[in-house]
Amino acid sequence: MEWLIDSNVNDGYPYLAYLGEPQKFDRLNLFKEPAHYYLWVIKDRRNDGYPFLHFQFSVPVISLKDYISLKQANQKKVITKIVSTYSFDGDEVRYERGEGDEYSTLKIENPFMTQDIINDLYQELYAFEYVPYSMNWRCWPYIEPGDQVIIETKKGELLRTYILQNKIVFKGGLRAETNAPAKSPQESEFAHKGTLTQKIEYIDKTKLTEGKSYYGVRTSRDFGLKIKREDGLSEVTLNSDVLEFCANGEKKLYFDVQEALYKFTGKIIASMFEGGTINIGNGTFEVDENGKVTMKSGDIVITRQDGKARVVISEASGMSFQKLNETTQEWEDTIALDANGEGVLVGGTIKTAKDGKRIEISSNQIRSYNDSGKLQGLSTNNSTDRFGDWEFYDDGTRVFVVYNKSSNEGVTLMADNGASLNIGAAGNVLILEGYIKLNGTIKINGNTISSFESKTAGDTFGQTEKEMLQETHDKLKKLLDAINNN
Repeated sequence: MEWLIDSNVNDGYPYLAYLGEPQKFDRLNLFKEPAHYYLWVIKDRRNDGYPFLHFQFSVPVISLKDYISLKQANQKKVITKIVSTYSFDGDEVRYERGEGDEYSTLKIENPFMTQDIINDLYQELYAFEYVPYSMNWRCWPYIEPGDQVIIETKKGELLRTYILQNKIVFKGGLRAETNAPAKSPQESEFAHKGTLTQKIEYIDKTKLTEGKSYYGVRTSRDFGLKIKREDGLSEVTLNSDVLEFCANGEKKLYFDVQEALYKFTGKIIASMFEGGTINIGNGTFEVDENGKVTMKSGDIVITRQDGKARVVISEASGMSFQKLNETTQEWEDTIALDANGEGVLVGGTIKTAKDGKRIEISSNQIRSYNDSGKLQGLSTNNSTDRFGDWEFYDDGTRVFVVYNKSSNEGVTLMADNGASLNIGAAGNVLILEGYIKLNGTIKINGNTISSFESKTAGDTFGQTEKEMLQETHDKLKKLLDAINNN
């Protein structure tokens, strides 16, 4: 017997070409042990006239000698739809995915099923197919339900299917009853239920389950329609005038059509409200048809997400912005207006503009800025040791300081950074009141005027002239001595 390995294939599986006599090819025992490791398919003859074999490994092949009886139950079944059901207290929970008739549907009962799991199963099992069969055979213990097998039929066909049920029996040797059941398309489409099955299903639908709520419906010309839970905990009344929902004997939702009256007790969750007016607490809180909101009493508290700041609006105490003192766990006002519209600002920053020229009050200071955002003009210096000082700036440079001296020593005026201090203006009167004390050397236009010695008028003057000159001399000397701090 001669064989030739043919590599002229493109599906990844090897081919063997038989080069012997054609009449001997049909009598070859190709299912040699271990037969379950390969299958063979006779392809068309090659161009040179020789037949060839296609070997595909790993799928078990059950040959004629391995089974006692084989019966193909129905036509090939292809899964295109998956349905999972389970009954909780008589209420069926159902999940499904896919389309197809009853014969193409895989049904599952699982109390833990979800739609996501059904979707995953559908992706894995869609178009899954098998041929229904039943078989008595000698059994291979290593094969188990779920494994794919290929069964050689007596007609020489290869039946590709799966082991779905497997019963192994040992009586002096191993034997197995293996099958892959499936109802016929006719049975799937026209399911016939016996009288006992119908009775059991009826009991399941009508039985009372402990812990489950049941409802009864009554009609009357007096009240219309009533739906009442059998334990009496809830009731609905419906007619053309009234819709009423009650719980524990108390009205929770009430619509009176004739009176246009709607009452509700509970919490409302909605995505949108449109039109109309709102009146809560007999005018305490009102919203008119134009959207104007009026609150006559009560408080509104808006708290920041981190719980460290809030806004309080109250008709009794006014409006305030507050921060939480984490040490004392008390709320402290930062901006507050009382009920009369009067209040105080504590902390924070006040600006007349975001940047550029502006006046800014922050950190216990007042600052003036020019167009370039530099300090210009009056600013304060209320640092720890300089409370009450005034400073004057020119384009960011300090040019003049008013020091608030301590210990009742008054105020000091001082030019700074080489700037000049000018007092008064030409053509205007400068008036200085009170005592003036000069320290240091005084210069006028850069010149120092010193004092002079005491002198007396000579005899060439008369007595009157002498007195006048002497008085003038003495006054001028006192003035010069005061200027020079003598």
